[in-house]
Amino acid sequence: MAGTVDELETVLWMDLTATLHATGGVVGIIRAEMELAVGLYRNRANVRFFCLRDEALVEVPASDLDWLLSSENVADAFVARLKNSGRTGKTSPENGVDAMPSHIRTEIQRVSQLDVSRFSRFRAGRGLLINAMEPGWRGIVRVATAPLVAVGAAFSKARSVGRAIRANIPRGATPRAGSGLAAPVGFFHPFKDGDIVFSAGFMLNDKERIIGRVKESGTEVYLGYLIYDTILIGTTTRHLYLDYGINLFQKYFDWASRNCDFLIYGGQTALNDSQRIQTERNLPMPAAAAIQFGSNLGNSSKAGEDDGIVLRRLGLSTKFIMTVGSIEGRKNHETLYRAYVMLLDKMGSATPQLVFAGRPESYSSSDLMDTLKRDPRIQGKLLVMQPSDVELDILYRNCEFTMLPTLYEGWSLTLPESLGYGKLCLCSNVEPLREVGSDLVDFIAPWDVVGWRDRIEFYATNPEVLAKRNADIVTKWQNTTWDDCAITLNKAITLLHGSAAAAITPVVETRPLWMDLSLSYLVPQKGISGIIRAELLFARELRKIDPGVRFFACDRGRAFEIPKENLEWLFCGKNLTVDFIRFNQMMDERALQGIYRSPYIVSDSGAHTTVKNSLSRLQEGPKMRNPWDFREGSLLIASALPTKWQSWLYQKAASRRQAETLDDNTYANASISHRGDMSVIPDGAVVFFAGIDWTLISLKVLRDMPDRQRLFLAHVLYDMTPTITPHLHVSQNPPIYLKFLELVSNTFDFIIYGGETARRDAALIQKENGFKSPDSVAIHFGGDIVKMDSTEERDRELLQSLGVTGKFLLAVGTIENRKNHDTLYKAYLTLLERGGDVPQLVFVGGQGWHTGDFMNRMTRDDRVTDKIIITRANDAQLDALYRHCEFTLLASLYEGWSLTLPESLEYGKFCLVSDVEPLREAGGDLVDYVLPWDVIGWADKIRYYLDKPAQLKKRERAIKRNWKTYSWADCARDVYAALQSNADAHFVKLVGMGSPTETSLNKKSRTKAH
Repeated sequence: MAGTVDELETVLWMDLTATLHATGGVVGIIRAEMELAVGLYRNRANVRFFCLRDEALVEVPASDLDWLLSSENVADAFVARLKNSGRTGKTSPENGVDAMPSHIRTEIQRVSQLDVSRFSRFRAGRGLLINAMEPGWRGIVRVATAPLVAVGAAFSKARSVGRAIRANIPRGATPRAGSGLAAPVGFFHPFKDGDIVFSAGFMLNDKERIIGRVKESGTEVYLGYLIYDTILIGTTTRHLYLDYGINLFQKYFDWASRNCDFLIYGGQTALNDSQRIQTERNLPMPAAAAIQFGSNLGNSSKAGEDDGIVLRRLGLSTKFIMTVGSIEGRKNHETLYRAYVMLLDKMGSATPQLVFAGRPESYSSSDLMDTLKRDPRIQGKLLVMQPSDVELDILYRNCEFTMLPTLYEGWSLTLPESLGYGKLCLCSNVEPLREVGSDLVDFIAPWDVVGWRDRIEFYATNPEVLAKRNADIVTKWQNTTWDDCAITLNKAITLLHGSAAAAITPVVETRPLWMDLSLSYLVPQKGISGIIRAELLFARELRKIDPGVRFFACDRGRAFEIPKENLEWLFCGKNLTVDFIRFNQMMDERALQGIYRSPYIVSDSGAHTTVKNSLSRLQEGPKMRNPWDFREGSLLIASALPTKWQSWLYQKAASRRQAETLDDNTYANASISHRGDMSVIPDGAVVFFAGIDWTLISLKVLRDMPDRQRLFLAHVLYDMTPTITPHLHVSQNPPIYLKFLELVSNTFDFIIYGGETARRDAALIQKENGFKSPDSVAIHFGGDIVKMDSTEERDRELLQSLGVTGKFLLAVGTIENRKNHDTLYKAYLTLLERGGDVPQLVFVGGQGWHTGDFMNRMTRDDRVTDKIIITRANDAQLDALYRHCEFTLLASLYEGWSLTLPESLEYGKFCLVSDVEPLREAGGDLVDYVLPWDVIGWADKIRYYLDKPAQLKKRERAIKRNWKTYSWADCARDVYAALQSNADAHFVKLVGMGSPTETSLNKKSRTKAH
């Protein structure tokens, strides 16, 4: 029943714009707005409702809101209304997770910011794509896409005409937001002097501008807004959100502060935070009150399915724990995931299942969701779901306890739910949760992964202690329903309104060595990364050992010798990073003139191509002559499409590319001109590969060579991480890498592994999959970079050019999920929060895969501006960084043989590293170890060595005494010797088997080494 109408009571107008305009699921703000509307309707006389329609604020009669005001469950009523209107309100099949990797999504967002229409971006992207293609294909694609351009142009023109027509529509009469009536156009509002106008939604529309016009028109209303929290603009949380949302909320908050007569806040913490921001920004501070939000979960007496049936349907077969809330960066699910993985290692099958109950937000959780989907350790154990209210009720009643690791909140909606069910909650030790939970919950530092693991284990293994805590909650917790909340809100508004009214060794004679440089030479690169650097350093040092070494690349399985003049930069240059970038720029410029890296591109676009018929050209598919135009064109076209289409197209393209790569017949079905050809490499040669061919074409060509035994094939395998930790790699890559490992294992005669850990890991994978296990050697990669002759003044200039202004710590390595920079960032924030002198932290490395969410948070976090520096340093800068850093950090989750740890030790610099086997193999007792995800442990150890310079010097002296310098020159000598000696054994074995290859060509193919 609605409150009895009292003609003397001031009319309260409640805004329902957010609810009535929403087309998606029941998010928190929508639910709160609906619950408050129902509560006010039932407990206050003279409450009326309105919403935005074009330039008008129109009344929504209670009769049109019967679906909401008479409902028992507002969420169910909302979803049913959407279904009845043809808008299902369902989330995407992927539970709202963007299947597209975050770095690609970021690039699409970059081109989307161009101040042009979707159609203009599509047309520009089409032009770039056509320009990127070989001449024979340009006309085909231009003609094929012309109809799309014509249709787009017609629609664009029609929209322009429509906008012009709508702009001149006459203003209507008194508007009313009845169902089925056309929306009004002219400015109008139903308010009268003295009315209270209250909004509990968020500014996702033009409502504030229209309400501003109400006040400007002279109507004296008492305006109030509900501010749930200030997370979007808080100094410790704003970096977790997109700039668009931050700017929108800042505008909303500023507007509310300047225009409202009163503000209602979600809890005292939100009120305190808001007034602090108002003071800092010199904003007005309207009259205010704080309320506690409610929860109706657990109040339903409606019979339903048996709990056991529902739980089994949800995948729960044992005891379980859970966390409830949208899956986004601020909610800190990543810490729970890490703690849970560590708990599985410790408890094994006794570990309870873990439920993440909430909707993933693609802007900050796509990387984590991809990891959860593909981490084999948690499959069937950590479940992500979006339960209905009935299912959530069952989950709450049957879980062991709950967890809330959030970094910050306003007034938490989920903590009161847990306590309302009499369930202990393990909470982040942050002020908003302390306000709610008091002494009824356990508090843990948000990023203390080990602390979360230990507390979960404690309550999972001590049921009597847990039962006592739960019983204490049942006795002491006073639950607040949404009806209670609405009553409190009504009293607060009435009071505020009343107050306002009142006032290894080389051999001498050697076999010819041919080294593959396809990765670094043939594939355009913007910078230099780990494997590319290793490939180039191998090439440089092997040429010093054997000036007769020849270099080749494979273009779609066809080998060609690389002209010597195209590699002079590698053998004569002094700064590998700078020289490599300049080389790529030079080759890109040549491509614009029709001079390509591969001779086969030239022949394909020449006279031979012209004699091909159109059908064969279509069968082979288009060839790209300019990869950068192709990339930018693809991004522009993608930016013109709806987000779901972007993800769908990416998945299709990625799946197709993966299928083609894994298909053994892909290259075999090509035309004769495109089939593999290794004839450029002479008989009896040692063929050495130190890169990785993600297309697998060259490996398939070698596998299928009938005369493969005429060559000695050797390959470097750096690590097995794509197979061991597939969830830390692009989803398409682990299956391809496993196929890559199969082809190398079954085709090559010799494998060079990056350390014993990599060799042991490979042996297990080879055995499990039935691959061959060729002869092999485990080596250590070089630990040196090019040391520069420098002066203190020059070093200071180099460091200042990077933004280094004082003492600093150094972490070197590609910024990717496996390298675990996120933990270092959190440890650094922990150090800042503790106070004291904290040196700068320098991350040296390009941005890799699966770090879009992390990089977005960190680069926009004002607390680390000019403190955490991200750079792709050149060799001179990196040399200066190593020599002048306090010590180095390496938080990697897994490695083969680390390239960066030996570099640090080579410079005599102590390194704090992750406690994982590959790094123990490299570092021994010369370094100190921390569990990879133990944020607090990292912070403690960093602070220890900063505060104990004597201990740090002791470590450095031990490194200088005991570290055996092992350079890339040493590594290349060992590899060269291993290649030559094993090649000899290989061909001797062939002679013993009666093969004619060695007996006929052995002496002819030997040459003198220098």
